[in-house]
Amino acid sequence: PSEEFRVVVNGTAYTGISKGWFWKGGEARVLSQGEIQLVVILQNDLLKVQKTYVVYPGTGIIRYWVEYQNLSLGTLLVSQPYFLTLRLRAEDADKLTLYYMTGGGSFSGSQILKPVALSKEYARTFDTTDKAERVQLAGLNLGEAMPYGSGAYMPWFCISDLAAAEGLFAGLDYYGRWAAEIGNYFGGPGYLGFRVAGYEEELAPGKSLLTPQAFTGVFSGDLDSMVNQLK
Repeated sequence: PSEEFRVVVNGTAYTGISKGWFWKGGEARVLSQGEIQLVVILQNDLLKVQKTYVVYPGTGIIRYWVEYQNLSLGTLLVSQPYFLTLRLRAEDADKLTLYYMTGGGSFSGSQILKPVALSKEYARTFDTTDKAERVQLAGLNLGEAMPYGSGAYMPWFCISDLAAAEGLFAGLDYYGRWAAEIGNYFGGPGYLGFRVAGYEEELAPGKSLLTPQAFTGVFSGDLDSMVNQLK
């Protein structure tokens, strides 16, 4: 099971698989281009969480975002809001390959596709404030990545089962500082999470926080097939 959402409130992590949530409703409707939009609402003593899913017709693509609202009578310290949290084929982690791309910044080694063999122990946080993964040109490391957006990494990741010729890609629509956690996190392998890195804010009673948007897509075939879905 996936968490579906994760946020830290007053130093405690709350997720979709935490205890104490009450179901407050769900609604699905068809949008103007045939998309199906599902809104799910949960709440506990502190928070109302509203997660939106938009499923695009004729594709394997789903877009997601989350709204967190303070239901308490006091101010809440909110940090590390996640807008994508999935658990993917944890038992098959050793069979999967992660693809990511270095950022589009002005540095030697930008926009290079890199494969990584996953394992049940693999865990890496990709943060836009990371140092650029530069390549030496004429013995020199040139340029640095910008600490946000697509500076250090492109906001796209792909996890593929090469033997089965299928996979999943994920990305985000956000140009601030973000982080992606991939691998063995929060109790096991197969985790894929996007969060607003470094975020911390006092949320007054009744006030809400709306996250950026993320998306996932599934594909069969190779990375060319993936790109056709993404485009």
